[in-house]
Amino acid sequence: MANNGSSKNETGIRILPPFIFLSAIVAALVLNWIFPIHVVPDIIQQPLGFLILACGLAPLPWLFGAFRHADTSIDPRKKPTNLITDGAYAKSRNPIYVAMIAIALGIGILNDAIWIIPTIWMAVHYLTRTVIEIEEAFLEAAFGADYVGYKTRVRRWL
Repeated sequence: MANNGSSKNETGIRILPPFIFLSAIVAALVLNWIFPIHVVPDIIQQPLGFLILACGLAPLPWLFGAFRHADTSIDPRKKPTNLITDGAYAKSRNPIYVAMIAIALGIGILNDAIWIIPTIWMAVHYLTRTVIEIEEAFLEAAFGADYVGYKTRVRRWL
């Protein structure tokens, strides 16, 4: 049976970033259930949590649209075909991951789960080692000096 490449893992990335952040959220909520530590004042918990959550969710359609517009896959398991350097990608090399951090943080605040901070930190560390460094190597191999210049001009996060 021929493989049309639609499900082929070309980069070796094993866990998709949304699942890394989902794991951080679940871990924070479980830790909060077992060891509750209430730090967010009730009066600001919901407004602050929803604001940060919205800041993470709002740009996603534009960020996903940038991949469609550039005719390249958003799936980090696939080799990139085009380099995106404009819009939000002119300010951060990983704006979707920044959005995921905001989403996780917003959910943590909404649940008054201070544990979201260490679990996000662990998720970002894991993401950097198991996804971002691989993506960057593929981008550099595919786009050479263009990517190296982009990497020099634009920070990884913010």
